Amino acid sequence: MEHRWSRRQPGEGEVTVCYLGQCFSACGILNISPNGMLIETPGMPLPCGAVVDLTFGAPGAGERQMRGLVVHRTEQDAGIMFVDDDLVAAGRD
Repeated sequence: MEHRWSRRQPGEGEVTVCYLGQCFSACGILNISPNGMLIETPGMPLPCGAVVDLTFGAPGAGERQMRGLVVHRTEQDAGIMFVDDDLVAAGRD
């Protein structure tokens, strides 16, 4: 049984992921919801718990920039939960 706040929708397009000053572009969006996204990340060094900056296009809404937290990881993809800067700052205290 899944415990999600909202339904995931099939993703389309690409996202740029920045982590520790290194940016990876052309990562495919596999699915997306208001709370996060699953992205293709073959060969990217993104450990669980990493805070990442995301830039992606939303159909009809232009480019969006968000911060996320890697919540699960396989060799081929990563689950990212969207977070706001207040939550990120609280986690560093």
